[in-house]
Amino acid sequence: MSKKSVTKTSSDSIGTPVSPLSKIQQFMLLCLPFCLFFSYHPVIPILSTATTNFELSLPLLWLLIFAGLSLPGAFRFYVYSLRAIVKPKQPIRQLLQASSSRELSILCAHFIRILSPIYPLYTTVNAIDSPNFPRAILTSGVIWCIYISLLTILKNISQYKNQIGKNIKKNLLVTGASISVFCWFQSILDIAGAPREMTFLCEGCTSTVFGFPHPNGLAIEPQFMANLLLAPIFLSLFHLFEGSKKQDQKLNPSPYPVSKVGRILRYGLPLFLIATLYLTLSRGAIFSFWVGIFILFIYKIVEILKQKSCILKDLIRQSLLFSAVVFLPLFFTLSAQGVFTELGPTTHTFFDGISTSINQLSLGRIDLAK
Repeated sequence: MSKKSVTKTSSDSIGTPVSPLSKIQQFMLLCLPFCLFFSYHPVIPILSTATTNFELSLPLLWLLIFAGLSLPGAFRFYVYSLRAIVKPKQPIRQLLQASSSRELSILCAHFIRILSPIYPLYTTVNAIDSPNFPRAILTSGVIWCIYISLLTILKNISQYKNQIGKNIKKNLLVTGASISVFCWFQSILDIAGAPREMTFLCEGCTSTVFGFPHPNGLAIEPQFMANLLLAPIFLSLFHLFEGSKKQDQKLNPSPYPVSKVGRILRYGLPLFLIATLYLTLSRGAIFSFWVGIFILFIYKIVEILKQKSCILKDLIRQSLLFSAVVFLPLFFTLSAQGVFTELGPTTHTFFDGISTSINQLSLGRIDLAK
């Protein structure tokens, strides 16, 4: 492919250039789900001051490389939008009167793109007067990298939706399942007396705190691990609730194999991921999951009520399915936490572990030990 054919412009006067992602960028997008879960381990220490530890993690390294590769294309894309607004081929007033709805939407996209770096600019200006200038300017740099990466991904997402979308979804589910297995192994090793240097558990995550461990995976704390699990959880739930209807659609291909194993994964993987979410005991992520699953339930109920037949049967089926998704993993994890407490180094019992977990999830309002 010639260099001229790489960057194309639509025929209308306010068209948008299309600059394909390089092979390296496409490969990095496929690796993104794997990098995200290595948010703290391994970490590369750079230097330390009295107020800040400068460390480089895999997600940050991914972001720096991807933003660096995307910078030339993002800059050209931004300049193109700026020229389309500042020096249009005809006055803006005439464009607004004569243009089609498609051209107007493209024009609005140019305006939004021009205004989009306001927040990164704001953080950069504020960093100048910050009492901790090195940390502030580095934080601003990370925000700029996120902005450049998002600008590049958003302008190419429609072009690569079919090409690498299925692989990204599959990688996200595989990574979520793998890190969930690791979290359970973390808990088992902690109960067996393995040191934190081996399990990578944070200081407040061991079984000496609640009687059972609440794993942090490869993140710095359990709440970060739990928030990372939300994406594969809701992706797996989407294919659980909608997969049978949209199996043949090109935009939503199933990441599961078309076999008996694929059907088992379709039902079993969401339950396993949600059980791991409960195991982290991160109330913020768990409450977010409950809110999200409630919204999904309302959406499915409204969708069923719009049907003309089998409404009662579908309502009962969906209610049972949503109840199973929420409560089966919860009961399993509560039982596991009770077993961990019974076998752990503390003097607490199976019932104490369940009581402690429920007390934490209810913000102290439910105390079964009384």
